[in-house]
Amino acid sequence: MSVGLTHADLKVFRIAQDANSQVDILGIVSMLKGGPLSSGAIANRLGQFEDLAAIERDGPTSDAEMIERLLSNKNEKHNNYENFQGFLDHGGRIGLQHDPLLYGAYILNPFLVRMEKVPMLVVEQGQVAVVEAYVGLVPSNTSGADCKFGMLVRPEHRGIWQESLRTGKYPINPCCYRAELVPSAILTFN
Repeated sequence: MSVGLTHADLKVFRIAQDANSQVDILGIVSMLKGGPLSSGAIANRLGQFEDLAAIERDGPTSDAEMIERLLSNKNEKHNNYENFQGFLDHGGRIGLQHDPLLYGAYILNPFLVRMEKVPMLVVEQGQVAVVEAYVGLVPSNTSGADCKFGMLVRPEHRGIWQESLRTGKYPINPCCYRAELVPSAILTFN
């Protein structure tokens, strides 16, 4: 108590489906120590987005493949934030983290890590999720005669993705991405 911790802070962090509401849960992580975030960044992603920039430079890839790579986490490099030195060695920085924790039990140092539980993004059948990214590569300059209000971007860029998310569950950090569920069912009248 004298250092600002409660009994709950010293327990194993568990992430599991809420038994009462059947809501799928993610753990959003904030690191309390580490180097500063790069200028303009609101969240840390190990290696920033250089892996996605390299794929983009190498040639065309589908938006679906880029979404899969973007949403796959790099938590194995630091054992799900349990190995703080591993986290720092792989470029970890202070503040909000891009990669969430999924179902499991985690032993996190309460002096270094804070975790908040949030609902997972679930896109039901007959819906799509339009995603606005607050993190990612800076979009290319679209000014000029061809510029339109609300230009859409590839999934690895900041802005509104040109590819929507289809039916499924997605481990998306709501502090980094905002998803708007839109009905997409086709009605046929005879």
